[in-house]
Formats: sequence, C-alpha cells, structure tokens
Amino acid sequence: MAQEALAWMLSKPFICSPVVGTTSVQHVEEAASAVEIKLSDDEIAALEAPYIAHTKQHAF
Repeated sequence: MAQEALAWMLSKPFICSPVVGTTSVQHVEEAASAVEIKLSDDEIAALEAPYIAHTKQHAF
C-alpha cells in the first residue's frame, strides 16, 4: 500500500514531500521502487474517489 500511495503522489506534479519514518534500508528500497509503478487514469480515479474535500475553517 505504501508503494501505491507513493506512486499516486508521484503522479501529481504539485505534490512534493519527503519520505519520513524509514527505519531500515529495506524501507528506503521499497519506497524507491514506487517510481517503477505507473498508475492508469482509472486507478488514480479509484484511489481518489473516497476523498471528501473539507472547507478550510478558521479558529478565531
């Protein structure tokens, strides 16, 4: 699932974020392998379908 999440993130030109929480070389290698996953438009749409946008609320 982490690789798919990273592949989704890599499909978005406006997202740039570090990978945090890696505790082993294996984690870094698994994360890096996400560059080899190319999601189709249908796969991206399926991943994004459950998302519900929230309006920004200010605490004043």
